[in-house]
Parts: sequence; C-alpha cells; structure tokens
Amino acid sequence: MLEREKIDTAEQLLSFKARCENEIVTLTAERSKIKSEGRSNTQCQGIYQVKGNPRHQEINNFLKSLRKQVRQCNRIVQRFNGMPERVNLIERDEEKKLQPTRRAKSTDSRNRNHRER
Repeated sequence: MLEREKIDTAEQLLSFKARCENEIVTLTAERSKIKSEGRSNTQCQGIYQVKGNPRHQEINNFLKSLRKQVRQCNRIVQRFNGMPERVNLIERDEEKKLQPTRRAKSTDSRNRNHRER
C-alpha cells in the first residue's frame, strides 16, 4: 500500500489515512441516502430493494476497501511508534552483552599488574 500510494513519510501516511476516513464519511452518507430513497420508493409496493441497487453495492465494496486501508495505516503507525522502544531495548541488550567482556578484561589486567609486582 505504501508503495502504491507513494507514501514515504509519517505525515503522508496520516494525510492518506485522513483522506480515507473523510471518504468513508461521505460514502456512508450517500449510502444512507440511497437506503432511505429505496425505502420510500418501495413503501407502496411493500418491497425493500436497496440491496439490489448497483450503486449501493458499489459503495459497500468501496467502503470495505477504504476501511481495510485505514486499518493498515493504523497498524503501520503502531509499528512506527513502537520502533524507538525496540531500538532502545536492543541497544541495552547489546551493551549488557559487552559489559561482562569489558569487566573481564579489566580484571585480567589488574591480575597481571598484581602478579608482576
């Protein structure tokens, strides 16, 4: 999705997400309008035919894809927000691994100095 939409920064991602959410609101309103028109047109016949309306199906399909894109954006933002914490943990772990070897070296040098006396 990021490559397809040419999203390179967090700002672009948030802007894309906002556009998707605005489109969802617009399409949901249009779908509600179609639904109410379908009800009023078919009240005389006693038949509810909104689901047979091709535009209604088209809106539903488009809403489905937009909601999926918003979920993907949310997942990306969550991963991005967690990255600094993970990097810090990895750095701390690596420092802990290096510290015992440093201590061992300093202890060895002290022992050598003590032996030489």
